[in-house]
Amino acid sequence: FRHDSLLSKNSNLEVPALAETTTSRLIHSAQVIGKPFPFARIDFLVGKSEEIYLGEITVSPGNGHTRRPKEIDRQLGSKWGIAEHA
Repeated sequence: FRHDSLLSKNSNLEVPALAETTTSRLIHSAQVIGKPFPFARIDFLVGKSEEIYLGEITVSPGNGHTRRPKEIDRQLGSKWGIAEHA
């Protein structure tokens, strides 16, 4: 994981390296949070003292912006089983 890869090449923002233990905690937390989902992108915010905050969870590839026929969306949605967790 390279957090600096998310910055624009023209950015003047300095991003300090995270402690190895913080990186390990982030990875472990993402694995635990994402485990119940067939797909999940887990976003975190890291404070100045390396405290970890959950930012958001996205449970669809392409951030929900993929285009496909509505009938396919209905078929895929019916197989996902999210109603079982409501």
